[in-house]
Amino acid sequence: MPLPKDIEKIEDWKRKIGFRELVSKQTPYFIENAGTVSSDVAKFEPTEINPVKKGIVPNDLTNKELIFYHGKMHVFYKERPHNWSKEDIVNLHTLIVKEMEKRNLTHKNYDDLDEVSKEFLSYESELIKNPKTYDPSKLDDRVLLDDHRIIHAWWSSLQEGKELRHADGARITKKEVREFHEQIAKELEQRGFKHSTPLEELLGNVEDRILNITDKLKDAVLIENFVTMVGSYTTEKEKPNDVDFLLRFDKSSPEFIERATKVRIAKMLDDVSEDFHFTGDPEGPHDDYVPIFDLVLKKRESELINLAGDKNIPPEKYFELEKKIVLGKAYLPQKPYGSATYEIKELLPKIKDIAYSVEKKLNGFHVTVHKEGNQVKIFSEQLKDMTVAFPTLAQAIKQLSDSNFVVDGELVPKTGGRRALAIFVGAVKRNKKADDREVRLYIWDITYYNEDIHNKTLEERKEILKKLHFSDRIINTPYIYVKGREKVLQAIKKMSELKESEGAVLKDISASYTFGEGSSNWFKHRKLADIHAVIIKQIPTKISGTYNYYFGIYIPENLVSRINPKYLIDFKNKKAMILGKTFNTQEKAKPGDIVDILIEELWRHRKDNLIRYSAHKPRFKMLRPDINKTSSLTDLDAIVVSVGIEVRE
Repeated sequence: MPLPKDIEKIEDWKRKIGFRELVSKQTPYFIENAGTVSSDVAKFEPTEINPVKKGIVPNDLTNKELIFYHGKMHVFYKERPHNWSKEDIVNLHTLIVKEMEKRNLTHKNYDDLDEVSKEFLSYESELIKNPKTYDPSKLDDRVLLDDHRIIHAWWSSLQEGKELRHADGARITKKEVREFHEQIAKELEQRGFKHSTPLEELLGNVEDRILNITDKLKDAVLIENFVTMVGSYTTEKEKPNDVDFLLRFDKSSPEFIERATKVRIAKMLDDVSEDFHFTGDPEGPHDDYVPIFDLVLKKRESELINLAGDKNIPPEKYFELEKKIVLGKAYLPQKPYGSATYEIKELLPKIKDIAYSVEKKLNGFHVTVHKEGNQVKIFSEQLKDMTVAFPTLAQAIKQLSDSNFVVDGELVPKTGGRRALAIFVGAVKRNKKADDREVRLYIWDITYYNEDIHNKTLEERKEILKKLHFSDRIINTPYIYVKGREKVLQAIKKMSELKESEGAVLKDISASYTFGEGSSNWFKHRKLADIHAVIIKQIPTKISGTYNYYFGIYIPENLVSRINPKYLIDFKNKKAMILGKTFNTQEKAKPGDIVDILIEELWRHRKDNLIRYSAHKPRFKMLRPDINKTSSLTDLDAIVVSVGIEVRE
């Protein structure tokens, strides 16, 4: 087959759109039609193409546009834009490839996107053609779910006034789409899936009065320097081992945003050899730093969305398994409801006059584990199969029982805390084994034991859980059954004092297992450590009567040589080590006052045999006029063991 003469022009175009595999000088990748290469391709410039949108209809595109959009799908799959899901990219790529095949444009597989798309290209789209002959009962779950996504894509296009046609040229009507959708929804519900996305008519175009408002709303930076790089990695000439990220979060910040930010950064850095960790301070950095991310408001296209039937659900959530646990299939695991409480006064209103299982709260990765015969699968709470990264743990799981089972639990490394698990995220992404010998599995629930048991009470499930053969690596999470407010508080205290405990999780023992975070039957309480500290400096805020405080502890002269001098100051004729700055408080104190500070975590930083400590999420508790000493280094070391980590810089 002849090649275009102006091959350099095509190569230049490929570089502009980031598509490296369009044409090879040895073998053309595609752009073949009846044995010839279109001369228009050599003349084509990407400026002729509109921005890539999810709602494009491939059969409306020219050959040049198909080529462009196909290349962009491959680029998007490797570096996914924030507003495109994986499903968006795979679905549009599949439709584009089918359209290319209709036009005799050769497509040769070459990367992961093509491998994923093969699943959806392996059956003919003509199956969705005639509602009278279409038989969803003959399709497997994967194909049926994909057909459902296609039907919704067709519906969205028809709602926008676009004309769609079948492969034979016949026009696709709304009536057909509704009939297809009814058949698919009925079949999926019969298979135990819950349907949450009915087809609804759009309410119409956006009125001028709405546009008069929305046109005035522009992209805006909400919080500057929302994520920054701080610490020795940014300031030391010699390359240190750890990378510190400061996030501008406080106690009132939405937990899901904080979690999403940390997970997204961790995934971006999954192949970085250095260790990295996160700390929070709503005021931002107080020392040298490198800006990384702002938190922004990004303008969306103005359109009227009909939320009837809870339509605002991502495609991958159109159907959620509700009625049963199926071996080998990931499900959305139950999680404690809402944010954790930190103080008893916040916790008390949640405690009812019922029996609770009060359990040790762990700091790791929540997983569900399926064991069927000699096969083990480990799923993250995001439904990702992580089994490949934990080869020795998978072998140990097989020894728990000869029976088939599904359990909920937490992966916890012996050292390094939750951040030590970041390496396994990268291993999963690269589909490679990792050294998991130091990772333990704590199990707290069982939802399947030779049959689905998630509808049994927690008390019944705990009894079945005892049948597993636990070891020093796979552990039955400690718990106590109690009833009554005082006994619940005593149990929380006991669970919080256990080694490596972050606090306690309270669960109604009479409740069945539910999916996700929607049930108030489970809730969590995080313990706070108490430090006797000295106020170093009072900082008035912009809010009248509200303050921040720099605080620290006194260091005896015989221990000064152990402390990193950068964090030592002369204060009140003594040496003091600064630990951090409190959140906003209306409590008033002056430099030199002894106070109690509550913290979530305390980190011990070690560099060149010198140490310092940093307090995380510190809250001003109360003045302590009754004492004249601060906590000691020994006290701080005990807190590090309980709710902290050691960081080697």
